[in-house]
Amino acid sequence: MLLLLLLLLLLLLLLLLLLLLLLLQLLLLLLLLLLLLLLLLLLLLLLLLLLLLLLLLLLLLLLLLLLLLLLLLLLLLLLLLLLLLLLLLLLLLLLLRQLLILHFDVDDGRPTDDRPMDDGRPRDDRCLDEERTTLNGRQTDDRRTDDGRPTDDAGWTTDR
Repeated sequence: MLLLLLLLLLLLLLLLLLLLLLLLQLLLLLLLLLLLLLLLLLLLLLLLLLLLLLLLLLLLLLLLLLLLLLLLLLLLLLLLLLLLLLLLLLLLLLLLRQLLILHFDVDDGRPTDDRPMDDGRPRDDRCLDEERTTLNGRQTDDRRTDDGRPTDDAGWTTDR
């Protein structure tokens, strides 16, 4: 009977040990699950950080593109301003040309008010080019040579 009791005690001890081992295994499994969860959380955090970095990079790229667009717009504005200045300069040159044409004769460069007539006499406002008179008072028709130079009554050219 004592042996039976001892055997029972041993069996109980074994069961207790088995239970303890099972509990230890369960604890290890829980610890492993906790570690796995922590690792998963860390991975998720890393992924979130990577996503944030990617978003920041995209924002930086968008900002760079906006800056480039602004620079292009500024360059276009400068080009338009330069074109406007060139147009203004052309207009001023055309106006100056008109003023010079009005003030100077195209043939000899002297002012039109001071330009003498073809026969050397000073220009008279009452006398038209077609009604020129010679030195002895006769009227001449406005005869010209083939190349357009004016002639006198005898057919000689009167230009200088």
